[in-house]
Amino acid sequence: MKKFIFLSILALGISSCESFTQGVIRDIDLPAHTPELVGTLLADPSDSSLVGIVSQTRGLLDSNSTALLDNAVLNLYQDGDLIHTWSTQDPLTGYYVLDLNDTLGMHPGKLTFEVLHPEFDAITASDQFPPQAIISDAFINPGQGQIFTFPADELVVSVKDIPGVNQHYIFTADLRYRDFDLYQDTNWYSIELFTDDQRAIQIGGAGAVMLSENGLDADLSISMSCFDLFGSNGQNDIEYRIHVKTLSDASWNYYRSIASYEQAQNNPFSEPVLIYSNMNDGYGVFALSNTTEIRI
Repeated sequence: MKKFIFLSILALGISSCESFTQGVIRDIDLPAHTPELVGTLLADPSDSSLVGIVSQTRGLLDSNSTALLDNAVLNLYQDGDLIHTWSTQDPLTGYYVLDLNDTLGMHPGKLTFEVLHPEFDAITASDQFPPQAIISDAFINPGQGQIFTFPADELVVSVKDIPGVNQHYIFTADLRYRDFDLYQDTNWYSIELFTDDQRAIQIGGAGAVMLSENGLDADLSISMSCFDLFGSNGQNDIEYRIHVKTLSDASWNYYRSIASYEQAQNNPFSEPVLIYSNMNDGYGVFALSNTTEIRI
């Protein structure tokens, strides 16, 4: 009896293995993909140019290498009045670039970004510039930070609350030698910031740190660490320049989705991440920020 059961199990296993090795083939009809227009513009009052990206969505099996589109017209409105229009593409990147005579500057009210293309319906999105950050304090503690197990400089930045405004920030930084006569180099060099603050979000590709009030009116302070690229012997040798970029809600949602996407790339068990989009009748993002800086 035991021998019969064993032979039955063995036969079943062989049959299952044959089915497994032969595989099961099913025809699945994928629905045809209908391309949709995609437009992206990130803008800040300090920008000296406007750089828009216009493309189209691609199907799962589309093999073309690029989705960028020619022949688009990009418009920027302030409270319904046209303030900028451009259609010139950079020949290297394919992006739509408008060089401004000065900086974009601060525009009150609602700004609306519109993308026109002869093969698609127009797409639009609106946003407003957030108020500039009020930096109440910023200082360096040389050698008091830590990145993994390595000592680093600590940068501490504090910003004051603006009542009734849900404030979001991105912190970036760069440094340079203070004394040109001594080092023959006073160029600014970008550095990566790191933090173990559980409230913050790290944007790995940009070396930036994000922090939000999350709806609670309060002063904020954050400690970040960075490597002194020059290996100098003290704070007196170098100067740090810290950029504090205040984000609109749309900017915050966009950059947060980028950070989530980066984190998911090396995790096969993570949920799919959708990049934030706020364009009506299409895809893409129009998002505004407002940058201030302090040198220490």
